[in-house]
Amino acid sequence: MKAIVLAGGYATRLYPLTKYVPKPLLPVDGIPIIDYIIEKIENLGSIERIIVSANSKFEEQFHSWLQKHTANQNIELEIEKSEGDWNKPGAIGALSSIWKKHPSDDYLVVAGDNLFTDTLSEFLSFYLARRATSVALYPNDSQQSADNFGSVEINSEGRIVKFVEKPVSASTRGSLIATSIYLIPAGDMKRTDKYISEGNNTDSPGYFIQWLSSKHNVYGYQLKGRWWDIGTIDSYNSVKELKLPAYTRSGSAAA
Repeated sequence: MKAIVLAGGYATRLYPLTKYVPKPLLPVDGIPIIDYIIEKIENLGSIERIIVSANSKFEEQFHSWLQKHTANQNIELEIEKSEGDWNKPGAIGALSSIWKKHPSDDYLVVAGDNLFTDTLSEFLSFYLARRATSVALYPNDSQQSADNFGSVEINSEGRIVKFVEKPVSASTRGSLIATSIYLIPAGDMKRTDKYISEGNNTDSPGYFIQWLSSKHNVYGYQLKGRWWDIGTIDSYNSVKELKLPAYTRSGSAAA
């Protein structure tokens, strides 16, 4: 299994914070957001390679970041040839490109602005029992704006029966929202080509999941603990001093 960390966005909603610094490298308690994600992935113990998808504008900063992780030879950068929103391939375009260059049976995909306390080990077990695309879900509570995420309904087996990306009306908002954490088999990664060829939105992975779940079985797993999406200055300010007990600066998992 390979992991992909999506870090190629330009995060214009966080300007001026992200005008010169990519969002995944913004610090939380003095530690880049992406480091928390990398540790969660490493602690799964079944990931053979971690691919960080970044853009040309911030390439140098990601190379500097990677130099601090030289002890881990399993991390590599995949640089998109874009320097702004006007020519970026979008998250789905990045996934399609990476899949072609790095074929694998299974992929763990995590957006580089997600903070979470779950270990993902039970999510992985959930996926392995089904071998179908699975999405990590979180309760639709007042701390997150459901308008900015995918609204999800699942049946008793965990299969997604309704997925609406960024719902515009209250009637389409379910009790669960989709995080940007996915487990995807190679067969569904291959379908990103068809999705793109149909002229669909390539920016947010949620639009691909909405499309995919209307044609194939896709499952949802509810995360344990806490989850935060860093999408605005207010959301970043609310977590930038947060101390996450699951993170250890030595690189080993905390109890």
